[in-house]
Amino acid sequence: MHFQYEAFDINDMTIYSITDASHGADYDIAKKGDPLGNRSQSGRLLLLGPSALETKGAGNVHILEYHSSVIRRVCRSTLQAETLSMVSGYEGAEHVRSVLYGMNYEEDKHDLIKAMDRYKIVMMTDCKSLEQHLRQPGLHTVGDKRLAIDLSALRQLVWRLPGEDVGDPMLADIPPSSATTTVQWIDTSTMVADGLTKRMKSPQIDELMATGAVNVSFVKIVDRNGFGAKENLGV
Repeated sequence: MHFQYEAFDINDMTIYSITDASHGADYDIAKKGDPLGNRSQSGRLLLLGPSALETKGAGNVHILEYHSSVIRRVCRSTLQAETLSMVSGYEGAEHVRSVLYGMNYEEDKHDLIKAMDRYKIVMMTDCKSLEQHLRQPGLHTVGDKRLAIDLSALRQLVWRLPGEDVGDPMLADIPPSSATTTVQWIDTSTMVADGLTKRMKSPQIDELMATGAVNVSFVKIVDRNGFGAKENLGV
């Protein structure tokens, strides 16, 4: 892996949790060799990078962690698989946020709220329905109770104002601009964690490992025929 010296200003850095999931793409093999059930796979990357990456979509980063693991819970939908992967990614990012705050502000190292206010976490996903649900105001929910609980927990983070314990989607029409935990949709063709969810060639991971740079798109990329980049490749 490539870690560029002084890749970004440590006084203006952001924690990035990039997560993806493949719904029912894996399965166990019975003793007779027959496929047995379906499992979903989670792919996660935890990065430190410049705050400008959130708006410009490009920047040099440092890789802290990467994971490719089976989601133990049976997922009934892509939304559920993507949500569980995001929750796992957020938990790792929150741990890093607390560690960074404890290293720099030892007198308040046990104050979680101050840590959340000091460093920003950006959760990136290519699941549009997940991003829209987390940013939607009101009491919108889903039928699956366990999924609804996970989504509610993430919504409290995205809608949290500095100084608050949790956010409330009922008090505004959009998430606060001062939120320190945000969610950002990126196009699937630029999802660097995609290669951690299934067997495939991943030029995004190759570029990240070789150069330490991330390039993502906040708009859907289409080819001349009107197909998405992944659709054209048959992925």
